[in-house]
Amino acid sequence: SLLLSQEATAGLVELLNRKAFTSDSFHSGVSYLRDKLRQPVFHPGISLRDDPTDPRGLPFPFDILGAAARPVDLVAEGVALTPAVDDRLARELGVAPTPQRVAPDEAVPAHLFLLPGSASEEDLLQAADGGLWAAALEPLEIYDAHALRFRTVARGVRQVTGSALGRAL
Repeated sequence: SLLLSQEATAGLVELLNRKAFTSDSFHSGVSYLRDKLRQPVFHPGISLRDDPTDPRGLPFPFDILGAAARPVDLVAEGVALTPAVDDRLARELGVAPTPQRVAPDEAVPAHLFLLPGSASEEDLLQAADGGLWAAALEPLEIYDAHALRFRTVARGVRQVTGSALGRAL
């Protein structure tokens, strides 16, 4: 088992965002999710939201074209729902553009929140007993965007022992 710190998780989420949820990743055909929308492609405990209205992030009231900001669920309980949708992708997918446009021909989720699951930190440590915990993943680079394969070096690695962080490795 591998348990990641919040910082390491944020790095993975940002990599996923750039390679799977931007309108550009869909236009170029790079997105892993291109043919997987409305399908369960992540663990059921994963829910990812882009919310430019949440004050815990950097709230912004509208996108670059003036559309009012609103939360957009990208993944719900493991099911990929939508990428950021610009006008061209809206026509292609038959949906409305999302309020995430950063240019007339590009949309990017920029206010990501990985929603918390029901497990406590203690529960997560117990489930990872005997595994590893990583403080950071650096450098984090994708080498096969179509399959979401990446490589990295785990930093600040500790053994998980007895439902607690143990010795450094």
